[in-house]
Amino acid sequence: MNGQQEQQERWLSRCLQIGFVLVLLLLWYLGTTYWGISGILLPNPVMVLHDLKEVLGSGEFLPDLEVTLFEVAVAFALSCVSGLALGYLISRSPYLIAVFEPLLSSVYSIPIILFLPLFVLFFGLGPWSKIALGATISFFPIVLNTIAGFGYVDRIFITAARSMGASNAQMFRYVPHCQWS
Repeated sequence: MNGQQEQQERWLSRCLQIGFVLVLLLLWYLGTTYWGISGILLPNPVMVLHDLKEVLGSGEFLPDLEVTLFEVAVAFALSCVSGLALGYLISRSPYLIAVFEPLLSSVYSIPIILFLPLFVLFFGLGPWSKIALGATISFFPIVLNTIAGFGYVDRIFITAARSMGASNAQMFRYVPHCQWS
């Protein structure tokens, strides 16, 4: 494929995406204006745009945005630190991978939102229950991907790095794997 043909395909792709959004907006407008869809069920897009301009212009959302961003940042930091640490420790041993990876995967398959009542019970209705929920939601993908990243590197790379005299620190930096013996 030449460059011009790729550019045309990219342009066509972008036009289809924009067209899809415009058709959805048109159907939304027609449905709420002419086809009798209740404004309670689906508000008119013109009113939504008007209200959005009003809220953005007033800045009334900024304190709530600040609280939300703080909660997201704390939850993400907690899940990153704990997920990376636990994933790395588990990935150091094939036995630990065999034991804990299926357990973590099975807990991750449960809808995490089901734990919200427990978080509210333990942490109350304040920000900490939301932080705990956010940290739990992001913990499992981080720990499972850390185990996969450190635990499943091809053995040939380990052997090659050791044969070139790589130290444990170099093995960690350049060849992440659980077995460094």
